[in-house]
Amino acid sequence: MPRKDFKLPAIVPIVLYNGDDNWTPVRTYREYTRDYDIFGDSIINFKYLLFDLKREDKEKFSLAEAILDIIFELDAPGDFMDKMGRLTGAISKFSDDDISMLVGWIIHARFKSTVTPEIEQELKQTLKKGKGGGMRHAIEVLRDESEQRAINRRMLEVARGMRAKGMDVDTVAELTGLTVDDVLQL
Repeated sequence: MPRKDFKLPAIVPIVLYNGDDNWTPVRTYREYTRDYDIFGDSIINFKYLLFDLKREDKEKFSLAEAILDIIFELDAPGDFMDKMGRLTGAISKFSDDDISMLVGWIIHARFKSTVTPEIEQELKQTLKKGKGGGMRHAIEVLRDESEQRAINRRMLEVARGMRAKGMDVDTVAELTGLTVDDVLQL
């Protein structure tokens, strides 16, 4: 039986084009679908990244390669914090958009979590400044919040099981650390 919290990894469609003519096909999935306008926002849609190898600035490709290199390095086995410390200087040279994309990957792929806008902003700012200490603090807060959410989810599961077995609300709240109101809402 699959885990309830299972999510697919990010899948990013990329087209590398090296033709002599300009790229003219549409760039969104919905535009390939017949009568897509009838369904409005309800139709599946995504936009692919296009790298026109004969017309794009070569620096753009080296930057994309650098971002992917960093993501692959961070995803490899080893101490994540040590790797972030080593890579912070290189990351600080990225554009704001590229840093936002990397922070999104760190939050969702690495920690499988959502964070407060303040933590996300702190991560972006510290990576932009190239300061490992601030980045380390933001990552540690992110990790702690992610772990606490996992503990809270587990306590809710335990509490549901306890209630299903007929345990009273006060006992369930006392044993799980949840509030009586939380237990009543299960």
